[in-house]
Amino acid sequence: MAVPENLYASDLTFSVADKLRRLEITVGSASDRLFYSGSEIYAGFNLTGELRRTGSGKGVWLWGVAYSGGPGVFSGFPTPFVAYRYVSDSFILNLPFSAVWKPDGSFILSAGWKPLRYYSVSAVYRPFPALRFSAELASGAERYYPAGREDEAEALYIETLRLVFSAGFDFRPGTSLNIFAGRQLDGSVYYGRDYGDYKKKESDGAGLYSGFSLNQRF
Repeated sequence: MAVPENLYASDLTFSVADKLRRLEITVGSASDRLFYSGSEIYAGFNLTGELRRTGSGKGVWLWGVAYSGGPGVFSGFPTPFVAYRYVSDSFILNLPFSAVWKPDGSFILSAGWKPLRYYSVSAVYRPFPALRFSAELASGAERYYPAGREDEAEALYIETLRLVFSAGFDFRPGTSLNIFAGRQLDGSVYYGRDYGDYKKKESDGAGLYSGFSLNQRF
């Protein structure tokens, strides 16, 4: 099956939290025809809570359950996890998933890991509270559900290694515009029922790209 010329993604996340727990529920669509039918819609949730705080009060052990739904109906399996979070004036650690270092109020360095084989490193400079510039090197995989595919249990997977430069503008709390440009250093595409079908992948090569995103939080 051919790769569609244009692909889009849109999602809506609801969250509720108290002092010890946080629940996020996401419903969205990633396809060449957004919300065209039930087979282009996905849903998932992420539930986290506190297990125990360390003696200093800056660190806390967390438990959680993450679930990502497949096309059309809920699929996959809930994944439990345990993580450690440490917050100070200069560091934010979410082990084993991410680490952030803030040497001052305008500069941020971060690194992240997404099981099992994807990663990111980035630097952000914020000269003014409403303006930021960033550079990021990241590998990752995106999943789309093209309309009209023969097997609705399959999805289109796009793996990339990218170097991205961006500028962000915060108009008001919760509203931001991001303009980005970069180069795809390497990439591959394949159709499959899950990420384990990567042996079917074909090279997608390298190239330049650009775009923008508008984010609104309520």
